[in-house]
Amino acid sequence: MRNNLASHTKQKLDEWIAVEVKANVSCEFFEVSCGDNYGNPLNETSYRERYRMPYAQAVRKQIAMERTIKDRYRPSVIVILLDSTSHSSAVRRLPQSLKFLKEQLDLTIFDGYAKVGLNSNPNGIAFLTGRMKEPPFGKKSDAGSNSDARQRTIWNEFKKRGFVTFFSEDDIINLTFDQFQSAPTDHFLGPFWTHMNSIK
Repeated sequence: MRNNLASHTKQKLDEWIAVEVKANVSCEFFEVSCGDNYGNPLNETSYRERYRMPYAQAVRKQIAMERTIKDRYRPSVIVILLDSTSHSSAVRRLPQSLKFLKEQLDLTIFDGYAKVGLNSNPNGIAFLTGRMKEPPFGKKSDAGSNSDARQRTIWNEFKKRGFVTFFSEDDIINLTFDQFQSAPTDHFLGPFWTHMNSIK
């Protein structure tokens, strides 16, 4: 097993650690390799790998816990953005998915939501910041730079109100924002997906 200590753009992996049966993993990203133990499992010449898989988990962080200690009740707020499809297309092509979200998860569907740009980046920024990066009809952008937009994200507003925040994009090629140099939220899966994308 090895820990994955990484930024969104640079991967930094710890050395492999041999474990017997159980291990207490205190980091958010780690990779597990299982195989036949012919002597020392850390010796590549005597270890035959059968299975390898990266894992991710949310680990309690002191700075986030201190933010919520005054009022421990915080309702969970989950925002799911299904990209590359319009609302009308989703109604036609994803009726069972929308039914599950509404009836089983009791989520609110933004029926009036519509695209404001040509691809993921301007649409995602508009949805998460309330500012348009590529306004229609030649109007001037009010989103500012990607750095400015990141400061206005919805998770920063939730942080101010004592929430623990999480952000993940499963497509690291077409990112909503330019690559983050540091985690924008308390829990951020960017390094995990970057590593997953690098696995051959």
